[in-house]
Amino acid sequence: MRAAGAEVNSAENIEKADDEEWTKIEWFKLRMRPKSMPTKLRSSPLPPLPPGKNLLQVFGDYMSYLMKCTSAFIRDTHPNIPAQTFEQLRNKAEFIIAHPNGWEGAQQARLRKAAILGGLVPDTAAGKSRVSFV
Repeated sequence: MRAAGAEVNSAENIEKADDEEWTKIEWFKLRMRPKSMPTKLRSSPLPPLPPGKNLLQVFGDYMSYLMKCTSAFIRDTHPNIPAQTFEQLRNKAEFIIAHPNGWEGAQQARLRKAAILGGLVPDTAAGKSRVSFV
């Protein structure tokens, strides 16, 4: 993942995306919704995922990117925190992931797997317990 949200539309990233042939992924979160959840898009096809990527990998890449940006922000705004201390804190961090009303245990389990794929937490009982949902 290279950019998200408003930064996708910056002149610099538009040029990079064109030069480096980035793949734009849109509406991927809608693919996670329960089949019973109504949507106005039901008759419209969702844009495809990148070749060779499944939905959990895309979510994992997204979470990894958000962690990278968060880490950079914390390090830039708190330069006196030693890198070792930051990593110790990061390895104890709890992640609270918001999701739409109506998403159920199945979607939460998939988001937890994506958090593991994204490197937020290890694939252990202790790691999984550090991911909660609202």
